[in-house]
Amino acid sequence: MIQPRRNAPDRVYAMILFMAVFFTHSVPALAKIDLVTLPDRDRVQTTIYNQADLTLVRDTRVLTFKAGINQLQFSWAGTRIDPTSLSLEIQGSGRDIDVVQMTFPARTKDVGIWEIHCKKAAQVPVEITYFTSGISWQAFYTATLSSDYQTADLHGFVRVNNASGEDYDNAQTRLVVGKVHLLDRIAQLAQREFPYGRPQVLVPQPEIGAAYAAGKQALDSAVAMEAAPSVAMARKPKV
Repeated sequence: MIQPRRNAPDRVYAMILFMAVFFTHSVPALAKIDLVTLPDRDRVQTTIYNQADLTLVRDTRVLTFKAGINQLQFSWAGTRIDPTSLSLEIQGSGRDIDVVQMTFPARTKDVGIWEIHCKKAAQVPVEITYFTSGISWQAFYTATLSSDYQTADLHGFVRVNNASGEDYDNAQTRLVVGKVHLLDRIAQLAQREFPYGRPQVLVPQPEIGAAYAAGKQALDSAVAMEAAPSVAMARKPKV
């Protein structure tokens, strides 16, 4: 049986109507999840390993979470932060809060988002830790002899140079001397377009996370020299 021929506008209208119905039934509505805004730091500690161009940063802030799913966005644009080293830990009594995962959104650069589940609304301190490069220190010493040349006063000074791209005002600074064996250079990790390579399906490997945590703990437990507050770091002025 030969069907009657439809004119072009009718066919176009039918196609548009079909596409509208198709997309309406195939695309689920997505719930909007607001990002948690990062407040100012409460405290920051830097441990500088001079010979390895490596600094461990511990950044403490108080965050307000709502009940349910929270998303916390962290950006390292313009810095030398290694995104693969980013870690977030809930401090104090945070049993009702679970840090589920950190993701790196597609088609965005230098941004990671933590997904955090809370049983109830709460305001809790969190500690964000990561490695960065570009911070170094140099020690200077002056000796002043007494008038009888029998004794001397020895004073030590430390100059901290910060070319990491991030300010660490009023930081508690720890200085470590000694060799650190690194499989990857932090400066190179910080320059990757994709923190873990190009997007692909990855199988979680808990043993890698455990080894990384053990390595960070070993670095943090190294004997360090505490620097006076006067060496609080700011970025090196741009020329």
